[in-house]
Amino acid sequence: MISIDGANKIGVLSVETLFNFNDVYMALVDWSALPENMQYLLPVQGTGKAVLGGGVYTDIIYTILNGWKIKPEGYTSGTQISVVGTIVSDDNTIFTIPPTSGGVPQWLFRVSTSGVVTVTGSGVTTQDKIDIADEIMTRGLLEEDNFLALK
Repeated sequence: MISIDGANKIGVLSVETLFNFNDVYMALVDWSALPENMQYLLPVQGTGKAVLGGGVYTDIIYTILNGWKIKPEGYTSGTQISVVGTIVSDDNTIFTIPPTSGGVPQWLFRVSTSGVVTVTGSGVTTQDKIDIADEIMTRGLLEEDNFLALK
């Protein structure tokens, strides 16, 4: 769950233990667009999705703006909260703050990537595709969250 405290510039995360930051981003943007909230500084922006060709796009980089912070609330100590997405702050400061109630959770920020390897063309056999995939895995070119597409 995501709630917003505009007066204190805080996005509050609670209940859930896995967040796709795009959901947090959308909640903050939608909240910002309400007439009664336009008095507050913009909390976040997202840039990216630049076309690389072949149906491939860059990742979205989310930037926490204007001193806004993300705060967990109501978790027990040691609970792991995973947040998927590439997130930075506009002033290079830490964008999380400790909770005012409950325990202190452990953050796990997982940089999102859409790394895609596509193999196409005449003469590429099923075994060639397997060999290419094995070589990529051997060299460590794929991270856990990347997607490998073999055509």
